[in-house]
Amino acid sequence: MGSGSNSFNEICRRLASNDHSATTFVNLVGENLHGEGARRLAIALRDNDRATHLCLRRCYVHDSDLSVLVPAVRRSCRIVALDFTDNFVSCDGVALVAESLIRPSNSRLRCLRLASIGAGDKGASALASALGNNRSLRVLELGDNGFGADGVTNLSMALKFNRSLMQLDLSRNEEFGDKGFEAVASFLRSNSGLMRLNLSGTSMGDTGVKKLAQSLKANSALIEVDLSSNCISSCGATALASALEINCTLRSIRLGHNDIKDEGASNIAFSLFRNEVLSELHLNSCGITSIGASCLAIALQKNYALRRVNIRNNIDIHNPIKAYIKEALNKNNNLGFQTSKKGPFCLTRDGAERLPSTLKKRLLFVLWIAQKIDADRIVDEDRPLGSDIWWKILGMLCGNDLATAVPNAGVESWPICPTTSLRTCEWRAVDCDVSVSTVD
Repeated sequence: MGSGSNSFNEICRRLASNDHSATTFVNLVGENLHGEGARRLAIALRDNDRATHLCLRRCYVHDSDLSVLVPAVRRSCRIVALDFTDNFVSCDGVALVAESLIRPSNSRLRCLRLASIGAGDKGASALASALGNNRSLRVLELGDNGFGADGVTNLSMALKFNRSLMQLDLSRNEEFGDKGFEAVASFLRSNSGLMRLNLSGTSMGDTGVKKLAQSLKANSALIEVDLSSNCISSCGATALASALEINCTLRSIRLGHNDIKDEGASNIAFSLFRNEVLSELHLNSCGITSIGASCLAIALQKNYALRRVNIRNNIDIHNPIKAYIKEALNKNNNLGFQTSKKGPFCLTRDGAERLPSTLKKRLLFVLWIAQKIDADRIVDEDRPLGSDIWWKILGMLCGNDLATAVPNAGVESWPICPTTSLRTCEWRAVDCDVSVSTVD
């Protein structure tokens, strides 16, 4: 449906006629509805029982227009999705929508989009008041509304025990503060219905993501979370990695455009040795180099759940490492079909020798754990152990800085034959700088 006046006239005519040829999806994006346009649309909708979706994005709708449109939408018995994104609606207009379309016990509304309207904390409080007893709404988008700590706290309290809402978008609200993120974390610990949460661009930082990570350890409903563009460093990514080792429902996490670097990427990679449910991981534009990508490649040798890894716009990742990650993902996307490896993992000796000592120790410990905990599972499920990559890496992780990792021997004296089990080597885990010290 176009935005010209002729198209708008035709839409109103079809809605008013209420015949079977009338469309169920009314798309008026960009149409100027301020004033007369809103009145005409309201008249057309008043007795219509065909339209189910009404999209009024960027339609210059003001509070005065809502006072005409909202009663018509409420009277129309079939509208379940309403989009008022990017209009000139104040907190008073939001309160009208909340009281008329959300609060009623017989509300049919399933999807409400109110992004970029400047609702503020007063608008958030009006929505929170109406959401308390709502059982129909499934999708709520409130991005870019200038919510502060008070607004998001009120929303979080209202949704704490709500089991009907499945998707919540609070992106681009940058004034939550510590109090706001604490409220969101508390809400997630108690809520058992929300499945998708968008908190991108909320200036979360490491403090906020640590609070969220703690709540993810207790949450058993969330399957997708977007934390992109949140000034998260390696410290925050490490906290998330700790949560991923425990959480057993999260399927997708977006961390793009954060400064997590190699340390954060390596800790997330190592969490995948325990996590068997995450299928989608986005680490684009995160300052990751070949070191962090190598850790992901190693983790993918033992993780069979991950289907998609986005490491685009990390400029210092060598192509052979990208190729190995891609091949491992292809293997995971063809469960039950064993693909043959094209060659050993391509990490040069020079590159391995330049790895920080702490990371070398962590890699050695992870390789040892991986072989130990997977021995029985690999046999039972007939999946490749990948000993080629373990011994390839062990053979290159050399240097005097690892002399204390193994009692009475340096790494260069380790047996490098793939037929020799690491379990025959004495190991002192206390010497390793790792975030996981025990294995289930």
